[in-house]
Amino acid sequence: MDLRRLEQILDRAPSMRITVIGDLMLDEFVWGKVGRISPEAPVPVVEVTGESFYPGGAANVPAICASSSRASASSECSGKIAAVGNSVSY
Repeated sequence: MDLRRLEQILDRAPSMRITVIGDLMLDEFVWGKVGRISPEAPVPVVEVTGESFYPGGAANVPAICASSSRASASSECSGKIAAVGNSVSY
C-alpha cells in the first residue's frame, strides 16, 4: 500500500462503520514500587500503588477506531466466564 492510498482510507474513516469479531479481553496493568527481592525466590516484591484496565485482544481495535469512526465489537461466549479483580463474574 502506498502513502496516497493510506491517506484516502484515513480520509474516509469518519464515515466508515467497523465491526471486529474476535476474542474480547480486558488487559489489567498493576503499578507499584519494588521494595526488595523475595528471599524465597528471585522475584521482586511489589507494593501495589494502582491498577489500570484497558480493552485488549479484539476489543483493542474498536477502542482505537472509536475516536475517528463508528466502531463496534462482537464475541461469542460459551461456558463459564470469570473476571479477575473487582469485575463482574458470570
